[in-house]
Amino acid sequence: MASRYHLDALNARIPDGAANGGARTKKVLNKYYLAMADTAVGGTINEHAFWDIKVPVGLVTPLTLVIDFLMLSATSGNIVFYVYVEAISDTDPINLLTTTSFATVNASAATAVPSSAGYPTSVSVSLTNDDAAVAADRLRIWIARGATDAGDTATGDLYFDRADLRDAA
Repeated sequence: MASRYHLDALNARIPDGAANGGARTKKVLNKYYLAMADTAVGGTINEHAFWDIKVPVGLVTPLTLVIDFLMLSATSGNIVFYVYVEAISDTDPINLLTTTSFATVNASAATAVPSSAGYPTSVSVSLTNDDAAVAADRLRIWIARGATDAGDTATGDLYFDRADLRDAA
């Protein structure tokens, strides 16, 4: 698999206001993370962020997103990530200011957190629902902690570090 894009906290687009489920930016030892809580905002909105990229020429599906994260305090339990993909071509009739057209969610397996707080680990999410992404499309990738998922049992903030978008090339 070839890495095509590197998504990090500083390049994330975060929805305005906590009520909209925006992840919170945290700086620790001169490094930025996105903090995602173990409870959903208002009980229904998972904290999230998204990235807006251009699909590179030569992209080969299937796509995989490898997410690196650590836990602020949890040393047991599992986490779940939800990843949504939206592919938009130049000819798609969509108003980017008012509309989204994300494909169905791609959920990670419930993944055990490291046994020591602050230790990094990774989870891979197969993007089988990739919204038919092809070269030169605008691609929006939405990553959320699945706090509303029964498989997400770890308590406390998850710190998203980065993610790598990989293809089958």
